[in-house]
Amino acid sequence: MHFSLLVFAFSLLSIIFNYSVSILAQVDDLLVDYHLLRCLLACVTMAPNGAASSLFGFMGGEKRKADGDADGAPMKKRSSLRRYEHVAAQVLECAGVSPINECSNAQLWKFTETGNKGVLFFSEYCSKDPYRQGIAGSRHAETMQNFGVAIDDPIMDKLLNKDILKKVRDEYATIKPMLTVLNGGKTSGGNSKSFHTMCKQDVKLEAGPVEEAAAGAWDWLSNDDSAIHGFLQVMSWGGMFYAAMCSDKVARCAVDSSCGKISKVQYQALMVARLCGKEGALENDKRNAMKSVSSKLFGA
Repeated sequence: MHFSLLVFAFSLLSIIFNYSVSILAQVDDLLVDYHLLRCLLACVTMAPNGAASSLFGFMGGEKRKADGDADGAPMKKRSSLRRYEHVAAQVLECAGVSPINECSNAQLWKFTETGNKGVLFFSEYCSKDPYRQGIAGSRHAETMQNFGVAIDDPIMDKLLNKDILKKVRDEYATIKPMLTVLNGGKTSGGNSKSFHTMCKQDVKLEAGPVEEAAAGAWDWLSNDDSAIHGFLQVMSWGGMFYAAMCSDKVARCAVDSSCGKISKVQYQALMVARLCGKEGALENDKRNAMKSVSSKLFGA
C-alpha cells in the first residue's frame, strides 16, 4: 500500500510538459509537486492508521473498528469491567436522587447481572469464575477501608451526631481487620493472564486467614440491622450530595475569573437566553389530548 503511494508520489516529479514553457515555470511546478510529495510522505510515515485515506482519499486505510465489531460479527461481551461500568457509575444521576437509594435487593441485582451490550454484568460478583468474583470482594474491602478513613476524620465529630458517629465507628472497628485481609490492592493472586496484572506484586496468602475474614465479612453483609448500612443509605441520599457538589463546583469554576470567566452580565444573558425565548412553545389546543379523543369515542 505504501509502495504504491510512493510510486504515485515520485511520478509527480517526472512530469513531461507537452507544451512550451519557460524554465522558471517548470521550476515553479516542480516545487509545487515536491511540496505535495513531502505531504504524502508525511502521511505515510507519521499519520495514524487510515489518516491519509481521509485526507487524500486514495489510500486503502481501514477504519478502526469498535470492540467486537470486526467484520460485522456480534459484539462479544466482556467480563472485565472498566471504571465506568460498575454499579456506582451506572446508576448515578447527575442532577437528582438515584433510584438505587430505595430500590430492593432483587431490583438492584437484576440490573447488575444483566449488564449491557458491552459487558456481561456490572459487578464481578455476577461472574461464574471464583477468581473474578474475588476481585469484587477485594474491591469492596478496599472501598470500605476508604470509608473508614473518611469517618475517622475529625471534621465528622463537628458535623454528625456523636451517638450515631460512635455507633458507626464502633461497628467499623469490628470489620476493619477483615477488610485488611480481603483487600488485595495492587497485587495479583497469580491466576490472571493479563500482562498488566502479571506485572503487579504477586502475593500469596494462607487460605485459613482469608477464609476466616471472608466468613466474618459475609456475616456482616448479611446483617440488615447494620449501623453502617443505614448510615451509608442516609448520608449518600442516592448520590444527591455528590451530584450537587459536582454541579456546584463546575458552576463556580464557570464564574471564576481564572477559569470560565463568565461575568455577572454574561450569566444574566445566558439565563435569559435559556428561559426568556422570544417565540416560546406553540399553544396546544388540546384537540389531541387523551381526554378529548376518548370522549368522542365513548360519548362521555
